[in-house]
Amino acid sequence: MTARRLPCRQLGFFLAAALIATAEPLTLEETWQRVLAVSSEERVFVDERAAIGGEALQAGLLPNPSLSSELQEVGVKRPYRGFDDASLTVQVRQEYVRKTKRDTARNLAAARNPVAEADYVVRVADLRQRVVAAYRALQVAQERVRLAGLSVEIARRTADAVQRQSEAGQASGLDLSRARLQFATETVRLETATVARSQAQRALAAQWGERLADGADLVAVTFNAAVSLSPLEKLQDALATGPDLRRLGAEAEFLSRAVDYEKSRNVRDIGLTGGVRYGRRGADATALFGVEIPLLVNTRNEGGIAAARARERQLEHRKAALRLNLEANLATRHAELVTASREARALEQDILPAAEEVVARNEAALDQGQGSLLQVLEAQRALLDARERRLDAVERQLAASVALERLTGHAVLP
Repeated sequence: MTARRLPCRQLGFFLAAALIATAEPLTLEETWQRVLAVSSEERVFVDERAAIGGEALQAGLLPNPSLSSELQEVGVKRPYRGFDDASLTVQVRQEYVRKTKRDTARNLAAARNPVAEADYVVRVADLRQRVVAAYRALQVAQERVRLAGLSVEIARRTADAVQRQSEAGQASGLDLSRARLQFATETVRLETATVARSQAQRALAAQWGERLADGADLVAVTFNAAVSLSPLEKLQDALATGPDLRRLGAEAEFLSRAVDYEKSRNVRDIGLTGGVRYGRRGADATALFGVEIPLLVNTRNEGGIAAARARERQLEHRKAALRLNLEANLATRHAELVTASREARALEQDILPAAEEVVARNEAALDQGQGSLLQVLEAQRALLDARERRLDAVERQLAASVALERLTGHAVLP
């Protein structure tokens, strides 16, 4: 089977997969900055802080005064004179909330600022996890297309070699059928890898709201399996500064202020009234002054104070449960990272150099007329298999590193 007999669709597919993008590939940080530029998270956080500032301002203000008027003895005496015998009372009432109570309410509202900031950090961490995961997935997809293209080329050259041997009577028809089947299989793998790359590219570009044309390498592909990994104990210490535990730490101050606020509600607010009473036909006027003092008979806000204290105690249990969950997840992901890194390192440092040496020796033997093209192609096929195994290990390594970065708030791999 010669090259000119190959289906045009398969050759065209292979050539399309070999195209190189003219634009400079994006690094991870460049991709992250693109996403941040269109993200609404920061604007939402700024508006939330403005809202909290408004609530704190309102909490420190006195209630509005109220104005009331009252007519008394309207037309109740004989002879009826309508409003002539009525008296008019006009009063202004102001509820006085003590400054300490208003300060407590203002402090409670202001204590939501650290919580809002921690919520913002958590949302940004979740967003970065999605972006990094999509970026890593596209890196792997692009590398799979490259390896699949090399596999198609090897399968094509193998089929050509078997075709020539078959025409010379040195290979059977079964060998030729197997070579053709291998070429068709590798072509399908290339098609599948190309489709997966297009899907991964759309998923990444959608993070900043863009639709890109297929066929171009969007991101830079650099894998380094020989990286130093932080020990598990060091990563566990980093959990304390991770976004999730920091979120609960910020909530602790808010719950403490909530207890103070509920206690302040037990303080009685005094009502002050003042006004004027006009007698019949405006003959006389009397000044009125009054004080209203609530009687704490039915409740002293015991329920509100108990609920606030219970939620404050509850926070420690929530933190303990969250830390256990985070440590378990951290240990699992760290074990996956270590296993994948060891496998990738072994393939990169031991197996790949050995496979490359076998290829070099077979090519040298072929140049000296002592080997065969099929042996060279078989050695190249073995080298590609090793590279694909390394890519599988790197993919698991990257997936674990993305999860660890989300847990600790720090990048594990460069």
